[in-house]
Amino acid sequence: MINYKSGYVSILGLPNTGKSTLVNTLLNKNISIVTKKKQTTINRISGILESKNFQIIISDTPGFMKPKNELQKIMIKNIKYSIKNSDILIYLLNNNISYNQKIIKIIKKYNKPIIFVLNKIDVLTYNKINNILNYYIEITNNQKIIKISALKNLNLNILINKIHNLIPSRLPYFNNYKISKNDNIFFITEIIRKEIFLLYNQEIPYETCIKFIHVKKENMSYELFFNIIVEKNSQKKIISGNRYQRLNKLQNICKKKLQIFYKKTIKVYFLLKNKKNWRNTDYYIINNYRNIIL
Repeated sequence: MINYKSGYVSILGLPNTGKSTLVNTLLNKNISIVTKKKQTTINRISGILESKNFQIIISDTPGFMKPKNELQKIMIKNIKYSIKNSDILIYLLNNNISYNQKIIKIIKKYNKPIIFVLNKIDVLTYNKINNILNYYIEITNNQKIIKISALKNLNLNILINKIHNLIPSRLPYFNNYKISKNDNIFFITEIIRKEIFLLYNQEIPYETCIKFIHVKKENMSYELFFNIIVEKNSQKKIISGNRYQRLNKLQNICKKKLQIFYKKTIKVYFLLKNKKNWRNTDYYIINNYRNIIL
């Protein structure tokens, strides 16, 4: 008998329910973009939570939405792929009762074990929490809903124990794992996207495309070169700022973040490009988000 458990877990829910914060808190690493903006997760981010007797491979998925372009259609395909290939589903609830009920009915058709979770209890009143839980009694078939705060790390031990009880008995999928099984270039582009969202706020589209060009390595120093692709020439001017001041600021912020994370000397350089309607252009989607499709 195998005295070890391992399995894939997908975290699902509507936009801005705290899925990425939950992944990052569970793994104690910033592998997913976490901002106050909706739809900042494009790819399936996979990280690994491991102890001496279990290995949990966690995927943070984009929030459910009605797709408006080719990129968002791929994001929905990404969610479905993640559901199909998971052993367990974690669904984060919020007070959007009617839309959540529709989504839950859909994912139930996949016949996967579902753990229902109410996140952000640190900002909800006792009465509000009880009201939300009562709304979901029927759709969850009276299943106990785990109440957590991913941000404050409240009750996550209860959630981990529940996952451990449900994942299959099998040997680990990964040995000598890294915090994320996505390649480094993909992860770096996610960090850059996050900093763009934070620095430019509402001035540019959320779906800015970051395209890796090449890397120069000398001893333990790295120089990374990327294209930042937007849809309009006017957006290039917003990103660059007066005399490239804002672009230089972005480069310095990203450099510091990457050096802290990788503990190496890293410099980043950006070249701005505009590609009209790139979110509906197969070439850009396939080449920049190919890990969704493969």
